[in-house]
Amino acid sequence: MPAADAFAGMPAEFRLLLALLRGTAAAVPGDLDWGRFLRLVDHHRVALRLEHDGAALPPEVAAALTRDRRDAAARSLLQAAELARVARLLDGAGLSWMALKGPAFGRLLHGAAGRRGARDLDILVRPEGAPAARALLLSAGYAPAAHQPAGFHEGLVHAGAGILLELHTDLFDEPRLFPLSLFRPFEHAATAEVAGTPVRTLALEPALVYAAVHGAKHFWRRLFWLLDIADAARAERVDWPAVLALARRMGVERQVAGALVLARRLLDAPLPAALAADSSLMRAGERTAAFIGRLADRPLLRDEEEAYYAAGRFRTLRWMLDIHTRADARRAVLAQVLAPSDKDRAAVALPGWLASGYLVVRPVRLLVEALTRMGRHVRR
Repeated sequence: MPAADAFAGMPAEFRLLLALLRGTAAAVPGDLDWGRFLRLVDHHRVALRLEHDGAALPPEVAAALTRDRRDAAARSLLQAAELARVARLLDGAGLSWMALKGPAFGRLLHGAAGRRGARDLDILVRPEGAPAARALLLSAGYAPAAHQPAGFHEGLVHAGAGILLELHTDLFDEPRLFPLSLFRPFEHAATAEVAGTPVRTLALEPALVYAAVHGAKHFWRRLFWLLDIADAARAERVDWPAVLALARRMGVERQVAGALVLARRLLDAPLPAALAADSSLMRAGERTAAFIGRLADRPLLRDEEEAYYAAGRFRTLRWMLDIHTRADARRAVLAQVLAPSDKDRAAVALPGWLASGYLVVRPVRLLVEALTRMGRHVRR
């Protein structure tokens, strides 16, 4: 299904952005909100990939896009140089590590590290090597970031270069959703040359499995992530049967299928034959596309919490359970959803010895919340 027909209700500014990314932009509507269009470009982090020379954009918009692309390219080159420096530092200390996503993935996927931008650098180390890696990075100009992410990785900032680096010991906040024991990243390593330095990273096929799961985790809120999937679908060198085999072993094959169907719908990427031949997996991918389609009229979603509300919590829970095929992963999803929040504790104050009562309080509160929103919608 062509991207233009996939989600007809999406905003005109988002449709134009998709057309530019596909290289199919024709006449540009004159009544667009150009400020919103430029915010979309920034939100989806696609300045590096936006081809706008053939589109009849207002001169000031075209000039802004050119500046954004130049700035993104400069930042990408700076990140590549910094990753090369970090690689030499960690290799020199004999640590076992690898780069995730970022310039190294861009080198494998596109043949050039500077073609793929990134918000930060991601480094995976074995847990036993994390203290040594952290000490090395601190000695090399990094400092702990003011705002720290989840416990399985630490944010570090290089004050001089202004680069954020995330030091990982795992790939997911809930290991059952992406178990390293099944993924075995250090057994699937490849070497990519970044800024003249060999950098260990995930081989292309496991990197694509990880990319698909990462995108699903974030509700595909940014086209930047989906562009990687679309580019891979167009690349002849990807072994898609191997991608799907690894995904099945991990129970995340429906997330890979969903990523590929979305890339087809939004970016006109081809479907790999290995997926197209599997009707059951295709149906799972279509379910993801339908779910994400509910968010298509809100292309500036800031975070997962906002996406939950936009799609509906119970619909979201159903989708999250659907995209996992391992029973322990589904149990982990339920545990995350049912874990009491500050709102639950504020709604009903239970003493410590009754803390298990929040397993009842939370679903009841969420149901009341959903019915209240539904009532407001009906009254409108």
